[in-house]
Amino acid sequence: MTRADDLSRAMHLRYAAPRPAEPDGGELDLAGIARMLRRRIWLIVALVALVAAAALPPILAHQPIFVAASRVLIHPPSSAALTGTDRLDPDPLNLQTEVERLLSREAAVQVIQRLGLADRAEFNPALGSPSLVDELRSAISSALGALTGEAAAPGAGEEASAGRDPLDPVVRSFFDALRISRDPSSNVIEIGFSSHDPALGAAVPNMLLRVYLEAREAERVRRLAAADSWLSGRIEAQRRRVAEAERAVSDFAAAGGLASSELLAGSVRTIGDLNAQRAGMERARRDLSETSAALRRPLAPEDRIVLVDTPVAADLGRQLQLQRGELQRLLEVYGAASPQVVAAQGAIRTTTAAIEIEAARAAKAIDVRLAGMARDEVQMQAGLASAGAALQDQSAAAARRRELEADAASELGALAALEDRRRALAAERALPSAEVEVLSPATMPLRPSGRGRAFLFVLVLAGAAFAALTAATLAEVMDRSVRSPSQLRHVFDVLPAGLVHRLPRRVARDLPRFLSRHRDGALADAIRGVLAGVKRANGGRLPDSLLVTSPLPGEGKTALAAALAAELAASRPVLLVDCDPTRGRVHDLFGTAAGPGLVDVIEGRIDVAEAVRTDETSGIAFLTRGSSPGRPLDAAALEAVLAYAKEHKRVAILDASPVLATLTPALLVEAVDAVLLVLRWGQTELRCAEAAIERLRDGEPRPIAVVMNRVDPGRHALYGFNDPIGWSARFRSYAAGP
Repeated sequence: MTRADDLSRAMHLRYAAPRPAEPDGGELDLAGIARMLRRRIWLIVALVALVAAAALPPILAHQPIFVAASRVLIHPPSSAALTGTDRLDPDPLNLQTEVERLLSREAAVQVIQRLGLADRAEFNPALGSPSLVDELRSAISSALGALTGEAAAPGAGEEASAGRDPLDPVVRSFFDALRISRDPSSNVIEIGFSSHDPALGAAVPNMLLRVYLEAREAERVRRLAAADSWLSGRIEAQRRRVAEAERAVSDFAAAGGLASSELLAGSVRTIGDLNAQRAGMERARRDLSETSAALRRPLAPEDRIVLVDTPVAADLGRQLQLQRGELQRLLEVYGAASPQVVAAQGAIRTTTAAIEIEAARAAKAIDVRLAGMARDEVQMQAGLASAGAALQDQSAAAARRRELEADAASELGALAALEDRRRALAAERALPSAEVEVLSPATMPLRPSGRGRAFLFVLVLAGAAFAALTAATLAEVMDRSVRSPSQLRHVFDVLPAGLVHRLPRRVARDLPRFLSRHRDGALADAIRGVLAGVKRANGGRLPDSLLVTSPLPGEGKTALAAALAAELAASRPVLLVDCDPTRGRVHDLFGTAAGPGLVDVIEGRIDVAEAVRTDETSGIAFLTRGSSPGRPLDAAALEAVLAYAKEHKRVAILDASPVLATLTPALLVEAVDAVLLVLRWGQTELRCAEAAIERLRDGEPRPIAVVMNRVDPGRHALYGFNDPIGWSARFRSYAAGP
């Protein structure tokens, strides 16, 4: 890095633009918000006024709406439970169904006709003037028809509307104003209606309830009449069927088909007795068979005695028991080999043999009894068969009789049921279809419902203010323009050269002469501040040649170059050169022609000394662009002009074309000592300024002075930049003088 670079960096650090005031990241910048609101106050006011003006006509046209409501309790008639019969109404009470009845078109038409709602413009759109939406829809339809070439035939609207009910718009308006709701925890229904007329708002719910009750009663009467007609036909047919059933019973009796009840009962008893005897015989035979079989098996003497169950067997059993007891005693006294023991054992064997003989005798007796029982069973079976045949014939006759009698009783019962239903139907005619208890009738409301015009207007203003604040915030976020040199602090080798406030148009047109006449004041101080910034960018001395340019056209560079020339002309010679061969307007500032000028000098048609002119009022020597547009300028083309200025010890101020429009400023940079970039306050975008600086440096680091032109002091103070205090309100008041 060269010494010049070190000096340039040191100057950049010394004279760098101050940082803008930034709030702490953890604090709310209330001052910044206030400044933003002040900056965009006219946008906010305009948007709020526009929205308020647009909303004011519909708000003023808003009419108060009165809402009246009645609460009714609908339930089935309590007397229906006292009749003891089922209701014949095929449509039992259902609260949702009753709500739908209230919302039916028939009920709405009845209310409209009785209260004359079709004659009110509030409910009949045909009586009122078409709304803005209707007119807009009609205009769009006409425009579309004109574009498609399909013009509506005369009378087509009348033909289309002839097929519709003229009450349709009135019914739609009626339902829009009607509100019916039900309490889910009870049978309470609320009927509400809204209207501009409070009396009408109270009359509609009451009339709708009356129409509902009348329609409900008429429908009930119609259904009951239809049910009565149907029941009468059924009863006549049933009576004929009862007569036929009774005649069939009498014909069967006359034919002798009826069996005696006593005979049928005697047959039943005989069969019962025979079956009982047969069952007892079967049980006895089964017991004897089991005993006989048991006696023929090898059993202990005690078991045989139990099966035989005779007095002889009982005596033998007791004798055997005594003998065994004696044997046991002898064994204990004499031993098994003694004669007494042997004799006792022989007696026991004799008794046991006698028991076997008795058992055999009993078995033979059982066999004899079983044979006799078999013969009796055969005879009993024959008697049962005979009695069963007789009972079957009698039962068939009795069953037929019961069948005929049951048919007759059934037909008679059906007739009685139909008669009961007709009596119930007659009783039900006297009952209401539903009991309606009016909990609170609709009364005329004293106050309108909803919000008034003032509230709506305040609400619109609040919404408009919110929208305006949002728009102002978006405008701030989308604003990418440069308003202070401090916004370019991140660009290396850029030095702030001050701010020049916005001038009136008459002053800008005659700026050099104005400055020559007014050596004091805010404008002169601002121009001197710019020259001081240029000196800082040139190492602390006034450059011999200064290039004045801007990123885009319309930034005010020509006027600023002339102002610098006027300020310098008061103390030293100066040469203002118009280096924009196509659109330069230095000649307009001094009221002369464009040529001869720089283009004529470069093309050799005139000498520099002959082309330079001097303004007598300001003392500025200037060189216009030339009589005709020429080729783009470069450093070589200006050698003669710069040599002339150096020879006459004049400070050359080159008014070049915009940097981003042509390459001329970038080509002239190497020929001058300093560069002044003019940015228009609030118009030049930051990216354009950065691109212009990059093109002017062209890879070579050199200080570039930046000045903000056409600054609005009042608005600039609202952005919070720490620019020179001279832009404060107190300084402007001081500079304005007494």
